[in-house]
Amino acid sequence: MANKTSTFTNNLPPAVDSTWYNIQQTEMNNLITGSGLTVDNTGAINTQQQQSASRFAANNFYIDSGSADAYVLTLAASFTNPVSATVGYFVGMTIRFRAGNAGTGGAATVNVNQAGDKSLKEADGTTNPISIPTTEDTEWRYDGTVFRKVNGNNATESVAGIAKLAEGFAGFVLPYSKNTPPTGWLECNGAAISRTTYSALFAVTGTVFGVGNGSTTFNIPDFRGEFLRGWDNGKGTDSGRAFGSAQTDAVQNHTHSSAAAAAGTQILDGGVNGAALSGSTTGLMNSGNISTETRPRNFAVMYCIKY
Repeated sequence: MANKTSTFTNNLPPAVDSTWYNIQQTEMNNLITGSGLTVDNTGAINTQQQQSASRFAANNFYIDSGSADAYVLTLAASFTNPVSATVGYFVGMTIRFRAGNAGTGGAATVNVNQAGDKSLKEADGTTNPISIPTTEDTEWRYDGTVFRKVNGNNATESVAGIAKLAEGFAGFVLPYSKNTPPTGWLECNGAAISRTTYSALFAVTGTVFGVGNGSTTFNIPDFRGEFLRGWDNGKGTDSGRAFGSAQTDAVQNHTHSSAAAAAGTQILDGGVNGAALSGSTTGLMNSGNISTETRPRNFAVMYCIKY
């Protein structure tokens, strides 16, 4: 019996060189730590790899080694560096970092890769940063002079930011769907209030709606039960009005004509626009919605003014 020869094909992958593996592991750890994260070998390392890669690839994430309000940022050496001391900053450049020390709310600067200090400002380009937290990343964009904040995610910053933004709205009047004014607002009830306590509002309205006591107080507008109308300001629709002036109710000039209702009785002849009335009247016409004022359909809300 002839011997049968069998041929076997080795389909196993080649063994991974331990040196190569160690290099890859070291580079991956560098990626994670370079993005500001701490390597977690308990099972979260894959997620950390994704987070760190996202920071460097999409967000220009830098590591902060400075102090509160004086941030010093460096991009990990193993990654492309978009800024250096020789290249400098450029308009539209975006940086993202997590502060090592929280901001104080005062003036703050950032120095990226030793390119020099630049001021950090809120989105308006002038207000000092309301919050630079250590618990989350913040993003900033260079406008040619300063870095303006792009994002603001934490709750404290959001509330403070809204309050700061609202400071620029002193004097705004809005209808409110509650019978008590919200924080930072007053009901438009004509009250005399302090020129000092409400200095921002006084700087806007002055004494347009009343001088108060003439020295330490001024009046806010009284819009209770009133409709508001846009100031004519030279258009000619409502000419002769001073800004902030009140106006009484009125019915536009018009005429009415009618025929005799019955022999010997005439309700109206000619009109009410200066024409003489003749005949006798038996009473007022009372059909429809009759009231002591002329008005459109409406809802009652509270007008409030920001101070």
